[in-house]
Amino acid sequence: MSCEAIAELEDVAPFAVERSVNYMLSLLPDIEVLRVRNLHIAINSQKERGRKYALAMERLLASDNSRDLDRGMTHFERAVGLAGGGVNVTVDNRRQTAILNGGDQPTSFEEVMDRVRERLLAEQREQAQDAPPEN
Repeated sequence: MSCEAIAELEDVAPFAVERSVNYMLSLLPDIEVLRVRNLHIAINSQKERGRKYALAMERLLASDNSRDLDRGMTHFERAVGLAGGGVNVTVDNRRQTAILNGGDQPTSFEEVMDRVRERLLAEQREQAQDAPPEN
């Protein structure tokens, strides 16, 4: 969260928030300051990467171009774990066989979406537990 956003929430000047943050950082050992700043940079980088990935996926999946749509579906399958090693199908004139590798792989789109929802809820619960209680 930026100093401006915190200042707006707390109804104070952004400079006051910056000064408070700098004061708190001055109380910490240098190694802790570096750790906190590196963590902040890593979190923001991950957030930005996620935003860009979501926009690119949305653009690919909404495209009228079949090649872009195919690329989008391929990336979606990789992201949710459908791609690679799921189902091998061999077809010949007399019979059709399917060999399933890995029993924990989802077998339908609905199962994939259920897993995505479960992961999202677990992450949200984890973030809620990690968040400091508000007074």
